Amino acid sequence: MIQFIQAWSLWREGLAKDLVDPSVSESCSDEEVLCCIHVGLLCVQDDPDARPPMSAILTTLESRSTPLATPDKPLYFSRRNKVAKRADYSQDSVDTETLTVVEGR
Repeated sequence: MIQFIQAWSLWREGLAKDLVDPSVSESCSDEEVLCCIHVGLLCVQDDPDARPPMSAILTTLESRSTPLATPDKPLYFSRRNKVAKRADYSQDSVDTETLTVVEGR
């Protein structure tokens, strides 16, 4: 998740090219690289409904003429707080799950 936050921050600052290894940037145009980074950021959105469908990704990568949505800021810190709150309540819960192993005769 830390890498996603760093990637998003660099993208927002217009420094997304800093994410690319020099050997890759030599074989691709800056436009292609930035498009791939933008699509990648959209594909890892916290909200699954904000992620583009595969058909839109393919169209974007093939033509690069499709306008792309702006990726949302990662919810890393917000999510972390939610996990901490859940941990407080878990002390009062009872685990009722069982494990069944199915074996053939």
